[in-house]
Amino acid sequence: MKVQIPPSFQCPPFYQQSFLEDNEENSFSENIRKYLFYYELTNNLQPWQNKEYYVPILFELWKQQEMFLSIYFRARNLQATKKPMLHMIALLMNVLFWTNNQPVPSLYHVAKEASRLHFKPVNIQDRLSFLLSGPNRYQSFIQLKALLGEAEKIFAKAIILEKNK
Repeated sequence: MKVQIPPSFQCPPFYQQSFLEDNEENSFSENIRKYLFYYELTNNLQPWQNKEYYVPILFELWKQQEMFLSIYFRARNLQATKKPMLHMIALLMNVLFWTNNQPVPSLYHVAKEASRLHFKPVNIQDRLSFLLSGPNRYQSFIQLKALLGEAEKIFAKAIILEKNK
């Protein structure tokens, strides 16, 4: 099945094409690994409405991928880092927006949109812009690790605050 990628998601370095081939039989984790912003594009599932279940899966995917990225960077294999870094930056965006009970709205000006979120890391606009300006730099990997570590703590805080309402 072909999924049309809306113009708001046809943004380098993520998508430049207008269609995506979709195998609907994949699990949630497989779709996240295989496709960037899959659930924003398809609306098959709205994981941001059940963040307590889905966001921890994103953190587990990051922990699995972090080891491989570390190996690639240690070997200075920058070509091998580009695709997984883009996937993990997309995963970070999912974490940020889903923690705030909303999908990623668009890839254009996404750093500015992230700065408007209620639950977010400090200085997210500049830090996310830095990641997007050079996804396969070692410094971007270090920044991504820090942001996902902060995001995990912010997610836990958001869950506690929402339960105490």
